[in-house]
Amino acid sequence: MRRYCTYRKIDEYELRFSLSIKNPESTSIEVDYINYRVYIENEFVGEGEKPHFIIKHGLSNHTFSFIFSTLNLTEPTKKLFMRGNVNVTVKGDVIVPAKFMGLFTWRHIKIPYEIHEKVKISL
Repeated sequence: MRRYCTYRKIDEYELRFSLSIKNPESTSIEVDYINYRVYIENEFVGEGEKPHFIIKHGLSNHTFSFIFSTLNLTEPTKKLFMRGNVNVTVKGDVIVPAKFMGLFTWRHIKIPYEIHEKVKISL
């Protein structure tokens, strides 16, 4: 996972992260959507979603972004954040349609994920 946080306004930051996904199948995989919940130092800061996209055969990168305000953080988390390095956790689910003979969706498969990273803040 490649990630970084950039300065936007006085109290607003954008967190961008990239997931590298390996598809070992010979065909592309259709994803209905992926959702993500973002935590800084175990404190929930918000959530996002990316609708319908395709994961091609082999290794592919998909970038997601999330904007949040530091005003909503508790004082201990704000202090850690302003020092430049914080622990970020991204949790969510990937929803993939299971298709009968590749023609119609007969159910959806929900795949949970969780990623923990130490992030360097760039001002």
